[in-house]
Formats: sequence, structure tokens, C-alpha cells
Amino acid sequence: SAMAGFTATSLSGSLWLGVLVAVATGALMGAVHALFTVALGLSQHVCGIGVTLFCSGLAYFLYRLIFGQQSVPPSIKGFQPEPIPLLSDIPILGPAV
Repeated sequence: SAMAGFTATSLSGSLWLGVLVAVATGALMGAVHALFTVALGLSQHVCGIGVTLFCSGLAYFLYRLIFGQQSVPPSIKGFQPEPIPLLSDIPILGPAV
């Protein structure tokens, strides 16, 4: 799901779209795991390892397919800090928030 979110953000420029795509991809992989374990009655351990290995390999393959072999890896600009009006004024907690 991280690869899907990164790719969506990199191609669209929208951080929120990347978050949405990452959440949707994670939910989809959870549904696939649930299908294997609940509907088909397979072992949760084996299916969990299988889904994890599949997603890891797919992420690596798609990264190379979409971004290629670059000398400088692609990057995105993250969210900027936003001060919260009342919480930012608290002496010790404010800077941490």
C-alpha cells in the first residue's frame, strides 16, 4: 500500500490522493487475506506470509516498471506542519504538537 500511495502522489502531486490510494490498497489486501482465511478456511499464518511476500515482490516490480533505474530516486514533498490554535499555546505540549 505504501508503493501505491507513493506512486499516486508522485504522478498526481496530491498527498491526500496518495493517502487515499494507500488506504484503499491496504483494505484490498486485507480483503484478499480475509477471503483466503475466512471464506476458503486456509491457515492465517501461511496466507499472511504469502500475501506479504506477493505484495513485496509486486511493489518492487512496479517500482522498477514505473520509475525505472534512476541514479537519483524519486521523492515527494511531505505534509507541512499546521499549528493547532489552542494546543499550540500550551507550554510543553505546544511545540510537540
